[in-house]
Amino acid sequence: MSHDQLISYRKKISRQLKRLWPAFNGDSLKNTIFYKENAGVDFVSEQDFPVNGREMLREWIENTEKEYIYSYHGVTIDPKTGVLFKNGRVIWGSTDYPARERTPKFIKHVYGDKTYCKKVILLHNLFDNNYYHFFGNVLPKFYLSILNKVDRDATFIVSEGLSKQKFFKELLLLGFFDGYNIKIQGKDEVIYAEECFVVKGKEFDVEAANWLRDKLNAPYVDDEESKAIYLNRGSKSANARFIRNQQELSSLLTKYNVEFFDPQEHSLQEQINKIASAKLIISPHGAALTNMMFRKNPACTVIEMLNPSLCAPHYFIMSKQRGFNYHPVLNLDDTSEKKASSIADLESIELLLKKYL
Repeated sequence: MSHDQLISYRKKISRQLKRLWPAFNGDSLKNTIFYKENAGVDFVSEQDFPVNGREMLREWIENTEKEYIYSYHGVTIDPKTGVLFKNGRVIWGSTDYPARERTPKFIKHVYGDKTYCKKVILLHNLFDNNYYHFFGNVLPKFYLSILNKVDRDATFIVSEGLSKQKFFKELLLLGFFDGYNIKIQGKDEVIYAEECFVVKGKEFDVEAANWLRDKLNAPYVDDEESKAIYLNRGSKSANARFIRNQQELSSLLTKYNVEFFDPQEHSLQEQINKIASAKLIISPHGAALTNMMFRKNPACTVIEMLNPSLCAPHYFIMSKQRGFNYHPVLNLDDTSEKKASSIADLESIELLLKKYL
């Protein structure tokens, strides 16, 4: 049996387990501590974003977003997915992303040892080891829990995958979580909790981001001392997208005294200080743009270089939330293969540099 055949076979078994495994109706087991429905991102206009990404943006504008804190009693927590079980039966819909819950480790909830915890607050998220999704999804969960004064003695549960990320380790060293109980759940560790709080915050909550920014002492930098910065994607980048005419782009940026900065080569504290001083940020689409949240001064322009095949509006929305100028520039001749590449539109970029620098 080939590797691909083995993977396909395992997926079929997983799908069957999801369908056949005994389950509880989650609504009958949860207690609502907090619930709120928020309007979509109605402060943005579709017309300000490229046509290629308007369908995704429209969903964000039209759909309401839920925030909630639910409490469950006497449950086990899956280490892979954060899905809850009770007496060995799965509780579908018990995470912050019910529509995309992955296949949990079913057997471990029936057989094997469990780690006992009295009260826990889950910080699991489907994409929690991603830089953007940590600040966009996990941070709001943490903030909402504290804002609503969920039991201070409760332990925050973090996935092993998140705990291995450089940015998370640095947040610990910077003291961001000081005063709170944090437990890393091992990749095969099932936790039994007397009481478990499942939290969903508002995606990229500005209040949560500003709270983090202030706790990490991001400086306010005046216009006169601010710089133009290009967020360079170096060899340590998490994705393989690259600009085929990077040399020509670099020459153009140098002509306008734009500083090059590769976040992967710097500590989190260095990233905070650098972006706090950015009056103009130019970058290919990617998680590095999340750092714009560290700019306190609202005088800032964001130029995002987007591939037409991947026009996601995350950083457009983030920019508008903060009152920043935002300009999308579509790259040229992009490929949709795994190692996607494109050509920077130098003419459009130079027009914007002339306007703002």
